[in-house]
Amino acid sequence: MIYIKANNIQFSYENQQENILENISFTLSNKSKIGLIGNNGSGKSTILKLINHEITPISGTIYIKNDLTLGILHQEMKFDISKTVRDFMWSFNEQLGNLRKKMENLELYSQKDILDTLEKFEDLDGYRLENSINVILQKIGFTENIYDQKIKYLSGGEKTKIALGKILLQKPNILILDEPTTTSIQRQ
Repeated sequence: MIYIKANNIQFSYENQQENILENISFTLSNKSKIGLIGNNGSGKSTILKLINHEITPISGTIYIKNDLTLGILHQEMKFDISKTVRDFMWSFNEQLGNLRKKMENLELYSQKDILDTLEKFEDLDGYRLENSINVILQKIGFTENIYDQKIKYLSGGEKTKIALGKILLQKPNILILDEPTTTSIQRQ
């Protein structure tokens, strides 16, 4: 089954006279594992941006299967460094994340609000997401004592790991890693 197919892609950035990509064609099928290898500035990240519809080719076509979910770990990531690792992971689902925050301070609410919050959290599968977050954080090498640590205290590699963990919560059909070992971190 074809997930992504590019045909004769050409692309150049506005400030360049020459195309950075010329007559590029490829097919990604189910269970494909590929690597783009090339010099800096050769167009590897540009291809990923084209696949993700962040930019549009000058010519050529890109077909992407309708129900395809892409998970992209970009070279440059922005973090709210005041958040904890756990809060960052919960931002995957803002509604559940807000309910979880409310559940941390239930003593501030009426009994009806408490019951409504707990019921809504359960209805939205909050406990399943909580379990998924814990499993993913453990699989990427974090222990529970790091979950409540602020992101500003993490190393660049640790920030890359939690960004990857958040992407894995999406259960993407295709996982795209744009130079994951040289990712630069930007503060937000």
